[in-house]
Amino acid sequence: MRFIGVILLTLVLLTAMQCSSGVDTSGQFAMALKGHKLNLKLTTPIAKAEEVNQEEDYFQGFLMFSIEGLNRDWTKGFKMIFEGDQVQTGTVMQTSAASSEGAPVVYFHPALGHKPSEGLTIVYSSNYKEGYLKVRFDEFEPQVGGKIKGEIIEAVLWGYHEKFGSDVPLDAGKNNKVEIYNFPFDTTFMPPQF
Repeated sequence: MRFIGVILLTLVLLTAMQCSSGVDTSGQFAMALKGHKLNLKLTTPIAKAEEVNQEEDYFQGFLMFSIEGLNRDWTKGFKMIFEGDQVQTGTVMQTSAASSEGAPVVYFHPALGHKPSEGLTIVYSSNYKEGYLKVRFDEFEPQVGGKIKGEIIEAVLWGYHEKFGSDVPLDAGKNNKVEIYNFPFDTTFMPPQF
């Protein structure tokens, strides 16, 4: 009798896990890790001009959605990096590992999942493996104080490990991916030194 109870409990738990593995992609800031809903609270996004060269008309910046409650560690969360001349406004852009250099890329730096004893940190990228990014820029003014408005419509970010002192990504395992949907942004670019 006890054995049957254990089997029934196991079946109930497996059914519950399968039901919760679906992710509703219709809401704002929908996220999934390995196919299961990822519950993170994110801060209001910030935009920063990392490199501005007026003479060469060059602009590199990023948009950051930090994980809330990490004692001002704004490096953990979702970060989209781009070069100004690669941004197209008013259209949905889709980028991947095959896209040109400087095209928008999203990274996810989680707070957990690292292997510090092995010198490994885990990173997820839309520019790794079969990852991709769909983003729409409604407004984009590539300058300090300029407006950036739009939405990350959808992105698949594959995980890899970075080893201290090496530039070679180490695969983080099968199905180790993060999916994000409907990340709106509307902010202005802060100066590089901020």
